[in-house]
Amino acid sequence: MKGVNVLTDSVRSFTGTGKRLLIVNRGEIACRIIASAKPFGFTCVVVFADPDSKARFVDLADEAYPLEGVLPTDTYLNQDRILDIAARREIDLIHPGYGFLSENAEFAKRCEAAGIKFVGPGYSAIQTMGDKAHAKARMAEANVPLVPGYHGRQQQADQLYAKALEIGFPLLIKASKGGGGKGMRAVTAAADFRQQLDAAKREAAGAFGSDEVLLEKLIEQPRHVEVQVFFDSHVEGVTLLDRDCSIQRRHQKVLEEAPAPGLSAQTRSAMSEAALRCGQAIQYCGAGTVEFLVDKDENFYFMEMNTRLQVEHPVTELITGIDLVVWQLKIALGEPLPLKQHEIESLGHAIEVRLYAEDASQNFLPAVGTICAMTLPDDPAFQGTAGGRRDFTEFGILPRHSGQSFIRWDAGIQVNDQISVYYDPMLAKLIAWGDHRTTAIQTLENALNHTCISGITTNANFLSRIIVEPDFHAERLTTHFIEQHHEALCAESQPSGDMVIAAAALTWISQNSSPRTKASQISGDPFNPWHGGSSLRVNLPAQTGLELWCKANHYLLELEIHNNRPNACELTVTYLGQKHLVQASLDQPWLIIRADGAKSRYICHIGSNKLTLFDRGDSFEFELPTDQSMIAHHGSRNDAELTAPMSGRLTKLAVTPNQQVMKGEILLVMEAMKMEHSLYAPYDGLVEEIYCGEGDTVEAQQRLIAVAPAEVK
Repeated sequence: MKGVNVLTDSVRSFTGTGKRLLIVNRGEIACRIIASAKPFGFTCVVVFADPDSKARFVDLADEAYPLEGVLPTDTYLNQDRILDIAARREIDLIHPGYGFLSENAEFAKRCEAAGIKFVGPGYSAIQTMGDKAHAKARMAEANVPLVPGYHGRQQQADQLYAKALEIGFPLLIKASKGGGGKGMRAVTAAADFRQQLDAAKREAAGAFGSDEVLLEKLIEQPRHVEVQVFFDSHVEGVTLLDRDCSIQRRHQKVLEEAPAPGLSAQTRSAMSEAALRCGQAIQYCGAGTVEFLVDKDENFYFMEMNTRLQVEHPVTELITGIDLVVWQLKIALGEPLPLKQHEIESLGHAIEVRLYAEDASQNFLPAVGTICAMTLPDDPAFQGTAGGRRDFTEFGILPRHSGQSFIRWDAGIQVNDQISVYYDPMLAKLIAWGDHRTTAIQTLENALNHTCISGITTNANFLSRIIVEPDFHAERLTTHFIEQHHEALCAESQPSGDMVIAAAALTWISQNSSPRTKASQISGDPFNPWHGGSSLRVNLPAQTGLELWCKANHYLLELEIHNNRPNACELTVTYLGQKHLVQASLDQPWLIIRADGAKSRYICHIGSNKLTLFDRGDSFEFELPTDQSMIAHHGSRNDAELTAPMSGRLTKLAVTPNQQVMKGEILLVMEAMKMEHSLYAPYDGLVEEIYCGEGDTVEAQQRLIAVAPAEVK
């Protein structure tokens, strides 16, 4: 591939030796930047909040300095503290990654004033594009197509409502000074406008420090297509082709692919030219992404320009062979673009999915917890599996040849990490490349099936369902894709009878293959006849009862053990009145089961009183009852008391004690992992008691408010 060879030659002279690079971010993107910067001699320095003190990016960095606190405002958004560290540690460059300070014009200006290279565009470009209303005006001057709407400064609710009536419904309310879906609300009817406006302004103020919004006509059945641009300080600009980011939830991207499928060459070319005009109009320098809405007739409209590296940049890297972080660093140091436009080529197709800590079956509630175990697609156990991988890399840009495929794992997580409520729920990204889109889909599907994380709920099954959805294969892409297929994508899975039987066998193996059972701990004698804890009874087969819980369902089984040896057993399992002859063997991470002659196998993780089985993207956590879990499963509670659906922070309390409320009325608003979640009255009633206050951090299932059913007068 010509582009890859030219790039290899172009970076040989590039060196960061002696340069000190401060990465003002966390998690996956911090690890990603380190992976590209270290080979070129940069000293990689990071800062970290208290919850990240043992995070992987801290381990990978050459130096790491604490930012005391947990909230983003006290840590990763604390400009004074960060610049103080930069000054004391003689930092040459600051890379902000994405999110946090990456599009903060003031921070870019302060870096410049301190004599530190900001790896991104200048203050003026960030300021222009960060103000959505101003950006729209500049794009109109540059002859970039715009969606009809209102981008003015009049922000009173009555005036905005009047403008909304002029534009017509459906329309979008969008934060003027932000992005990423925060402060954005779709409004389909005039009656809903004021409530959605209040919510959008509140979320925008919390995320960006400004509640200013703009209004836009909602393009129905649109696609979200973006163009990656790069400009250097020598006024040269190129596009690195396009990406489709239509698969979204709450205006946040879930899946991205490059190149955007199904676009005509004419549309692709016109969109690239418009993207270059966009950058030229504001004298842009560095990496940027120009985002467009594309309707069913391939008319396209400017949405915004993200003045930073995008989360989805790996799909562009994999089809071009270009390391975008290296390009960012080169341009920040004043070097010209490594390639001319005619030297940039595209090969194959790449698809990325974002692995989030959330439960799709529970309206995408954020999940917190501790990562107990991980099995990834690079595990040797997956060699030779159906549709299996041909290569695996972390943060890698690999040369490719026709007929090959590979997957890439971009992550900052590791076993024993605690996932908190304070930061974005994205855990990792899984990216597949193939010589054709179909190959990339097949490779990604297989990789998702072999990406197994236990201890925390993830959206892996949800992603797997997207990949196999016929409309996705057929390239019927729209930003409403998830809404249109919600039932199929988000239905809660329940373990099959075969899986319950497999869990019972695995429970027996895990409890009786350990060298230290309860009996042996008591006796301390390896020759004690009860040392193995095998449930042996004189003149009778070994029998035991077993109770398991999974997804709040209760399973009672009887086990009759015929043969028990390390990591294997043969037993009869009685479940729902039926007896099943089962042979099971454990060769981690695989559990192989033969039940009534039929063979199956599952990936498994074993914990102290929990075990997790994975099957084609689905995960099922089976719990053995303990004193504490018995209370959780069997204990009674007051149905009038509403509890927190997830861990988070209470940002708004909308009611007071003794207040009458109607079904569907907002009681309070919580924030977790940068998103708002409202709690609604489940019925008409009276607020009896409130157990929390605004600003409180609460845990999942914690009591929040008691509402007694009552007739509202």
